[in-house]
Amino acid sequence: MRLDADGTTRRFVSLDMTIPKRLMCTGSAGRMLVPLGVLEKGTKQRFDASHDGKSVPVLGRRENSVVVAQMLRASQPFFLTPRGASEAERDSLFVRIAACDPEDSEIIWQEYLDWSEGILNGRELEDVQGAELEQFDALVNQMTMNFVLLVEVEDHLAGKRTVMKYALDQDDPITRDPGTSRVIIAQDVPDLGFAASHHVELEVPAGLTVHELKLVELKGETDKNQDRFASKESIGRVAHVSLDPSTPDATGILRAEVRVAKQGVFSFTIATVCALLVVVLIATTLRHFNEFFLRGGPEIPSPAASILLVGPALLISWVSRTPEHPMLARMLRPLRHMLTIAAVSLVVMAGLAAVKVQPAIWNFAWIALLVVALLNLAWLLVFSMNLQLPTRQKFDLGVAYENKDDLEDH
Repeated sequence: MRLDADGTTRRFVSLDMTIPKRLMCTGSAGRMLVPLGVLEKGTKQRFDASHDGKSVPVLGRRENSVVVAQMLRASQPFFLTPRGASEAERDSLFVRIAACDPEDSEIIWQEYLDWSEGILNGRELEDVQGAELEQFDALVNQMTMNFVLLVEVEDHLAGKRTVMKYALDQDDPITRDPGTSRVIIAQDVPDLGFAASHHVELEVPAGLTVHELKLVELKGETDKNQDRFASKESIGRVAHVSLDPSTPDATGILRAEVRVAKQGVFSFTIATVCALLVVVLIATTLRHFNEFFLRGGPEIPSPAASILLVGPALLISWVSRTPEHPMLARMLRPLRHMLTIAAVSLVVMAGLAAVKVQPAIWNFAWIALLVVALLNLAWLLVFSMNLQLPTRQKFDLGVAYENKDDLEDH
């Protein structure tokens, strides 16, 4: 997953696999169907699937739904096998499950529950049968919210090790932005168990660093085992983590802690805020005790006015940037606000040095500048010390999140 400077979040997937000849699913003439993963339902932008550098055809929604419905029918437990006219009802239900829109997933899921309860008709299941039903329920639930990405490739690739790739734009990952120098992002991984080994790499734009990357295999509420973790610490823009899922139908969450890079605008803002406070302290002291420090009264207009106006131009140059990723803009926004405050303070100081004002206004202005500089420094300390990060401890205790609502709340 790459957060590009043009504002898009781009996902690149590469699969190293071998399709067994005995499991080959025939497609159009001379081709076979290959599943590349499980994706969330919805419109996909700038999607591209390729093999050996050449684009491969992707099944449309209607054809994909038929194949997935056949997969569900082949995967259902024998005790859910309907008889007579119920077979047509089942086939129609499975097609609707595969083809439903994301907003209709709960309705379709309830239809499936009603159908399965009607087939069982209150029958008590053995432990093994209960486990089979729970596994099939999880598969159906997954298909109501996601779809299997199916492509067609030459059938002579069956039995041969090959690498398939696809890429697409996606929504920005879920974030909770506390206004500090680091933020937690989370991304659903619905196809964690799709491969024997799942590797994830996260690349963030210049100006940010990935401090920690964690891949979590979620366990169900009835599972006694804790969630499984794979974690990797990093200090650069790119971090990589891998996890071997315990089951083929495993789902998970990718969790990353992203920080503002210490170099660049962060270090410049620290120097600016501290320098501004020192300048305001010295100037305020000199202006309120000018009889002690200065020979004669202050000269207004002062030549210092033109010198002070050079500062805002320099500071504004760090605020106006080229197009960037929304996450970078959000994380750097507090620093840019601090630079803006510093620029405005210098403009006010230049105005005081250029225009004669009443003594009361003069004294009040210097006290206000000192208060603003102190508040700006306090804001910088809060930003740097990351005083708000409620998500970190929950993950470190081995407890992950079951759904997006939990992620947004925490």
